[in-house]
Amino acid sequence: MTRAVLLILALAGAVPPPQSEPATPEAAAGKQVYLKKCANCHGPGGEGSKDHPEALVGDRPLEKLAQYIAKTMPEDKPGTFKGDEDNIV
Repeated sequence: MTRAVLLILALAGAVPPPQSEPATPEAAAGKQVYLKKCANCHGPGGEGSKDHPEALVGDRPLEKLAQYIAKTMPEDKPGTFKGDEDNIV
């Protein structure tokens, strides 16, 4: 898994509120990927949404979570999520 995927995953469980700024450029890029690719279903802060009310919490190691996401996301096109999202900003 790429560093971008791991950053996105780390942020998915604790994405800062929209008004706060990420601490590093990598975290800012990860937040943008999350907001663009994940927040619609999982909420802007990982809190869940109307269609997916479960919050993004758990105890899976990041590598296992990254593998799960790579196989299952996005829901409408499983397996098409690419962690290397250099073109999103």
